[in-house]
Amino acid sequence: MENKPVCYLRVRSNFDPHTTKAQHRLHVILEFGTEYSNKEVLDNVRSKLSNIKSKLPAEAESPVISEVNLSLFPILNVGLVGHLPERALTNIARKLKKGIESLPNVLKVEVAGVRKETIEVIIEPTILTKYNIQSDEIFHAISSNNRLVGAGSLDNDTGKYSIKVSGLLKDIEDIMNIPVRSQGNAVLRIKDVAKVYPRFEDYEGFARINGLSSVVLEISKRNGKNIIDTVNQVKYLIDKAKDQLPKNLKVVYLNDQSKNVRNVLDDLENGIIFAVLLILIIMVISMGTRTAILVALSIPGSFLVGIIALYFMGITLNIVVLFSLIMAVGMLVDDAIVVSEYADRKMICGMDKVEAFHTSVRDMFSPVLSSTLTKLAVFFPLLFWPDIIESFGSS
Repeated sequence: MENKPVCYLRVRSNFDPHTTKAQHRLHVILEFGTEYSNKEVLDNVRSKLSNIKSKLPAEAESPVISEVNLSLFPILNVGLVGHLPERALTNIARKLKKGIESLPNVLKVEVAGVRKETIEVIIEPTILTKYNIQSDEIFHAISSNNRLVGAGSLDNDTGKYSIKVSGLLKDIEDIMNIPVRSQGNAVLRIKDVAKVYPRFEDYEGFARINGLSSVVLEISKRNGKNIIDTVNQVKYLIDKAKDQLPKNLKVVYLNDQSKNVRNVLDDLENGIIFAVLLILIIMVISMGTRTAILVALSIPGSFLVGIIALYFMGITLNIVVLFSLIMAVGMLVDDAIVVSEYADRKMICGMDKVEAFHTSVRDMFSPVLSSTLTKLAVFFPLLFWPDIIESFGSS
């Protein structure tokens, strides 16, 4: 049987929707340009979906809207390893998932190595014959008592939302007490004609750590959030929860991407220190101690001012920013050398030190500024590139 889409979404977008059909499900992927804000897009899609819910078949579940960014791979995997019953390990993983997803920097948490819980209803044929009922009656009784009941809609500034009252079954007791047939004061329930057991679905995948069965939480951060802060928040939350976890449960951190970022920052720090020392040595040999010290001090001072400016602009440290800082070292040293050399010439001519540097800064301001703007002008066209390239250039 071919599953066909029952509705289409009309949303402002630079791209056409991609529809993927599979058995019992339909995926509609909407791609948007970088000029759209996430909140505006999500509100728009939710509003459109709420308007078409009434056109969906009664058996269809409520549509699920998920924010997907292909660049947001998991930044940390948290493995839970221990000789525990499968249901206990699954419940622990779900509680941790709920707590981690409540963190502001976390986009989503996927759980690997767990099976979905299901309920198995075993019908006794002899009992069906005894009470003269059909298996379809039992199926209809369960399905009709396990659904959401529409209760109207709610309109607000962001759109129209449907309101439904939960009529879903919560536990085995609810299923066992479902009436199948009644006659007078006598009620025939599910527990009278069938046996109900909690079960797990068949394995579709599994997770192992050091050869041991485990459950893995795959954590992804939100776009633009600091990876180091996000990982620290997750580890702090798990450390607080360890007191409530079983003693024989071991928590293992895997694929910690923040380590790579820390290594990059350490390399940048080591590179800055090495550059300052190398420049200092070259300047001492070629231009004297005073000029060398002034040039060397300008590097970390300028880096500090730049990082403070990035912080107030809301720009996090990334590969583009780190590359730009390293590239700016050469420009910075050239300008510092020009100003210091000009001041040295004024002092050789008999000018006082303070006055010489005041004069150097005043006279060299325009040439140094012109030189810097000329170098920056090369990168200005990046701001006018379309879509993703524009975002990359403007970062």
